[in-house]
Amino acid sequence: MLRSGVFQVTGSYNDGRFIWISGEGVNVRPGDSGGSDIHYDNGRYYLVGVNSVSFDTGFNAGASSVFAHFNKICRYTGVC
Repeated sequence: MLRSGVFQVTGSYNDGRFIWISGEGVNVRPGDSGGSDIHYDNGRYYLVGVNSVSFDTGFNAGASSVFAHFNKICRYTGVC
């Protein structure tokens, strides 16, 4: 089933490799790992994270930061 939700980024680990996301009434569910976290700004969409972990309490989930891996993504895909 294709689903979507609106998330608000609430913080990140100090190393910048992981971001925490939350949204009221929305959570990452089993099977959502690997899904995209997209930021919309001024008519453009930006991939900012890849779903990685969720929690049974609250509306929190974690995603691997795409920005932290930008150089590798650029080098291996040519998308820079």
